[in-house]
Amino acid sequence: MDRLLLTPDGSVRPTGDGPPESSRDGAPTGGGSDLPLTDDFSDGNYDGWTIVDDSTQFPSNWSAGSTAMVQSQWTNSSGKDVTETYHRGSFARLTSSAGLSDYRLSVDVTPESGSADDIGVMFRQTDNNNYYRVSLNSLSGFARLESNLNGTYFTLARNFRGYTPGELQNIVVEVEGPLIQVFVNGDPLFSARDTDHPSGGIALYSRDNSTFDNVNITANDTAPEIVIHSPVAYSVLPNGPLDVQVTAIARNVPSPNGSVRVQYSTGGGSPVLCNAASEGPVGVFVAQCPGLPASDYAVEALLLDNGGEVDRDTNNSVAIGSVATGGNRYDALGNSITRGVGDDFGADNLALNDQRTIGVAGWPALLGDLLTTAEGAPNLVGNEGIPGDRADDLRFTRLASIIERNPDSNRALVTIGTNDSNSFGTTSASALKSHIQNIINEMRLAGRDTVYVALLPPAWGADLDTPFADPLDPGSTRNQTIIGYNTAIASLVPQTGVLLGPDLFSCFLTPTVNRFSLFKDNLHPNALGHAFIAALWRDAIVGGPVVPPLNPCPAPIYILESLDPYIHGHKQNYLEEGDTYYTDSPFALTNIPAELASGIFVSQASIDNGNGDSDFLNFDAGTAPVTVYIAYDPAGTPPASSTHAFSPVTLSSGLDVSDPAVGTFSIVRSTGVTGQVIIGGTLSGPGAAPQQSYLVIVVP
Repeated sequence: MDRLLLTPDGSVRPTGDGPPESSRDGAPTGGGSDLPLTDDFSDGNYDGWTIVDDSTQFPSNWSAGSTAMVQSQWTNSSGKDVTETYHRGSFARLTSSAGLSDYRLSVDVTPESGSADDIGVMFRQTDNNNYYRVSLNSLSGFARLESNLNGTYFTLARNFRGYTPGELQNIVVEVEGPLIQVFVNGDPLFSARDTDHPSGGIALYSRDNSTFDNVNITANDTAPEIVIHSPVAYSVLPNGPLDVQVTAIARNVPSPNGSVRVQYSTGGGSPVLCNAASEGPVGVFVAQCPGLPASDYAVEALLLDNGGEVDRDTNNSVAIGSVATGGNRYDALGNSITRGVGDDFGADNLALNDQRTIGVAGWPALLGDLLTTAEGAPNLVGNEGIPGDRADDLRFTRLASIIERNPDSNRALVTIGTNDSNSFGTTSASALKSHIQNIINEMRLAGRDTVYVALLPPAWGADLDTPFADPLDPGSTRNQTIIGYNTAIASLVPQTGVLLGPDLFSCFLTPTVNRFSLFKDNLHPNALGHAFIAALWRDAIVGGPVVPPLNPCPAPIYILESLDPYIHGHKQNYLEEGDTYYTDSPFALTNIPAELASGIFVSQASIDNGNGDSDFLNFDAGTAPVTVYIAYDPAGTPPASSTHAFSPVTLSSGLDVSDPAVGTFSIVRSTGVTGQVIIGGTLSGPGAAPQQSYLVIVVP
């Protein structure tokens, strides 16, 4: 559970993560000699704002029009612009706010469509290394309230729920003395009591394409307000039954008869009172809820005046797990393969059955959902991948901050070493093993009862773009290095508290199976590949132990087998609006009919539109019947198939594309398809005329 560390100066350093979940309406009241300060950018400029690029990889691009202030540059191409694991970025400081101490800040922030990196606000900011910050991120999937004190970061509160790209986020911060309350879209998200920064101004924070508007700094709201600090909403507290300590931060507590009541409920049942809440430092109320068994709870803190309720905060989905029923919290440690580079399909991450995580990329959130379903108890997997990291980066630079930020985690998942196999500065297998052993030791000392280590996936080329002709040939030296790494990793077990995770090498590549079609480039899986990895992790955790090598490795999800990615560059992936559907062209899908929404599509090169071979595309559709669609340029005819009959079909809407020469694809389909499917080139059909390449979609 979340803990509060009482520091010698009387401040409270939260060491856990947040958020509360409930809604509240209310307008700030009061004023001040320096307030209000407002800017809606209707004057078309950002006079009075100072731009600071704080260790960004690319210069920011701030501008102001007649309606908003915009930062339109992704400042962080590799994802490695960090201090330990805390992000650096660009910010716009409101110069006139520098002398403020207590205030209410409200700002509208919109992460533009396609954006997913950090957005947020800084407050009580005095320089680059001293401030509080609210940061929302949808790549890794988190929201955090942080303090940066003289360049050292601390997490005051956090959750694993970022944002949906394109959706406006209204961020409100109340900072009054040492008390901090944060609201996002009316939800009392975070609270803390902290004395790091007694005064300072505000800044708009961005690492990605985002829009800021309606900046308002006013005097603090005078209405009574209470926000739970811990336990956090949408969280998992492992190893129940538990004595749960509930901590809430209250402002404007009624005098003299103000009090706080804490209660919990499960399954919509009647509330159960916790022990009486006591006030420690002013505004910090703590109550004990003893012996809560494994279940999913709503936790409430009520602010009372003479016994009558004046404010309430509810944290939903506070799950307590147990050894018997499952319910664990994992830290996924690694590099870009963990973070989700190559995952260009956000719909599966945003449509989890259990909404404890909100993000758009990577396998960790998918794994948490799969474990929740498999074990019948909520699980949570936090994404701590840093692109570009090597094993020594994780060991020496990242680990301490990951442990600091995640005191409730009881397990760890480690996938590290791909970047160590680079041709420059290649790490020896013995050194990699030593680094991973030390990572295991640190995680075990920090309370992780089990650390899983995965065998690394293959590299399909020495660089990102040019694949090996044969990835298992001894001349494919990077893969030979990875094979040596995997032997060293496998030798780390058996030891207490250490288990093998999935064999990612054998499940993508063996002498008889090649699944390069699940990769975006030579190192990074695409969205379907990330879903494949999540399911492999689930099987290793739930059904282990893993005994490598796996030959063959059964596919844990539906994919198209025997799809050759080498001759014509065929790849398979999930289908999503906005996808580019050729491997060598920017043309994108602009509308997807409902009948195709759950399909897997096979992409090819547009330059192959002149191919007339009878066996241009081959794949195995599996043993369960599926429907195969061919979408083709209406200026031509569909390609021929030597294995199945295809008939024209009209769907509920058009498969529309951005290529004006095509507009809307024509569609033919074949139902009840099993086994091998062979489809000819674009010009293989009878009466074929010059046309664009086609698209194949398989719906299980």
